[in-house]
Amino acid sequence: MKHFKLILTLMRIIVAILFVANVIFMIQLYNSIKERYINDVEQCLSRADQIETVDRIIDAGLVGDDDVVWIQIGLQKSDVGSTMNAEQLREMDYSQRFRRVDKQIMSMIAQHLHDDHYVNRLKKPDIPKMEEAFRRDLNFSGYYPAEVHIVEPGATLEYSSDLWEIIYRINNDIAYYAYISPLTNNIIREMGGVIMTSALIALVLTFGFWYLLHVIARQRTIEEMKDDFTNNMTHELKTPIAIAYAANDSLLQFPDSSDEVRTKKYLTAALEQLSKLSGLVESI
Repeated sequence: MKHFKLILTLMRIIVAILFVANVIFMIQLYNSIKERYINDVEQCLSRADQIETVDRIIDAGLVGDDDVVWIQIGLQKSDVGSTMNAEQLREMDYSQRFRRVDKQIMSMIAQHLHDDHYVNRLKKPDIPKMEEAFRRDLNFSGYYPAEVHIVEPGATLEYSSDLWEIIYRINNDIAYYAYISPLTNNIIREMGGVIMTSALIALVLTFGFWYLLHVIARQRTIEEMKDDFTNNMTHELKTPIAIAYAANDSLLQFPDSSDEVRTKKYLTAALEQLSKLSGLVESI
């Protein structure tokens, strides 16, 4: 029983360690997905900024007769890899490699749109228009936050502390702060399979562990009942045996053929105890 208690304690510790490790891995997975979502949100914010900036450039008349803002970007072949058409990109499911290239190009466009050639000749940003474009791009990407806010550095905004903060930088300088409602529901849906399987495994282990303890407790109860029964019966059996043994021993050690009363008394006592012993045996 001592070894069993030690093994049971070790099992409890191992299960607890596995549970804590699973929780830690789930948190790491959550943070990894959250980081990916924030990167997507940053790209949505970058596109909203470019849309709003291009509109201001057009409104300021800083474009040609075709109302197109032309920006020349120098990219080397190593920046984009092999040239592919739209069909080839679709076949490759627009992999993460091209998503990184897309982000790089967008960053370069933002840098050109915010250089001194335009910025010093434009009006202040239209924040509501940028927020509208930002929300629209988020919805297009499958994100539907309840709150969407954009503020410039130095501006104040009263918002609940649970909102996600996204810092948008251009040329390593902070251009805007964006605040959106947490995309927790999206993350939970993406983690749904892992969460459900982990929960089911935890339930199965918990039930199995409980059932094992229940069976063991029942076995211990039966064992204790058996021990009590054995001890009680041993005591009950020893008593008539001892009396009968003492009566017969007395007759053998101190025989007296003339004392029939004594002899009859001892033999009667031995017979009564043997009869009682026979009854106990039958009861068992």
